[in-house]
Amino acid sequence: GMIGRRLFCLAFVFLANWGAAGSANPFVTCIQEQLAEAGIEAGPVDGLPGGKTRAGLAVLAQDHPLLGTLPPLTRDTAPMYCREVGLARDSRVGWSDPGQLIELVLGEDIDAENTALIEIIADEVTDFYLNEMGVVVSRTIPVVISRDAAWAGAAANPFMEEQGYSFDLKEVFTDWCSEKDMCGLSYGGVVMVSFSSIAAPEREMRDYIAHEVAHDIHNQYVGSVGGRGPRWLSEAAALAITLRYLQPHKPPKYQAKGYANRWDYSAARLKEFSAQRLFSGGGFYDYSTYAGLRLAEIAGVEAYFEFWDKTPELGWKEAFENAFGLSVEEFYDVFEEG
Repeated sequence: GMIGRRLFCLAFVFLANWGAAGSANPFVTCIQEQLAEAGIEAGPVDGLPGGKTRAGLAVLAQDHPLLGTLPPLTRDTAPMYCREVGLARDSRVGWSDPGQLIELVLGEDIDAENTALIEIIADEVTDFYLNEMGVVVSRTIPVVISRDAAWAGAAANPFMEEQGYSFDLKEVFTDWCSEKDMCGLSYGGVVMVSFSSIAAPEREMRDYIAHEVAHDIHNQYVGSVGGRGPRWLSEAAALAITLRYLQPHKPPKYQAKGYANRWDYSAARLKEFSAQRLFSGGGFYDYSTYAGLRLAEIAGVEAYFEFWDKTPELGWKEAFENAFGLSVEEFYDVFEEG
């Protein structure tokens, strides 16, 4: 199939930060392999972004000027660099299998029936992103699913640690899922989903997998922090894209009607959600969904991927205007008008 799958118990080693021994970053390894293939001296292929790696990128940028416009190479921008270097060179060295978007990691509490359903959904989500939306990412996305949120978070830790992050996802995801029947989160380069019912709810499982995978795709296009634009916009994109997957025959204008009367929407309130993270109160998701559908109505869901694709080169504001045909301030006016 189009998915990779591993079913196992893990021994968890908590690594330190970006430069710690053994914390080779797969995206940096990708960059170094690209430089080596191009015949550029960049030191050993060790997954650590030293001065030689950065100097090698500067040499490569002489032939590919777009690379010279990107933000500095860091832990957070390494996913974007791996993708951009590969696209600039038309090479997939260091990339995962281009036909495989999702690597499933399922807990032992997922029975055969639920496993079959989840695998079908993962294949459908893969087809949607790669074939319908034309997504191009350099690395397969780990998707960890269990009925036990603590297990899912712990199983996700090694994927996050290999990118140099030092959060404890077991604690993060357990807290996030507290008092929720179902929950999902994309964090540190890995997606986690947990559900409490015996049978996985099919519609919700499609929703959570597609939504959280959208966030990881965004990270691979743009980088994980800084320069991404308002928080509501990141959520709006994932929500609008997911609704396209769930309801492909319903246009955004029709979908937006379902949210139009939930709040007396105001641009000022939407702007207040610019820095909001991991928080669902105060109308954040309704605002983000409505804004996301309004943007999709203006330019189509595909515009989100164009926006992400151009953000590293142009910056988020210019990329927004390029993709959607109006500035973000002009969109705030449209949003206010309803």
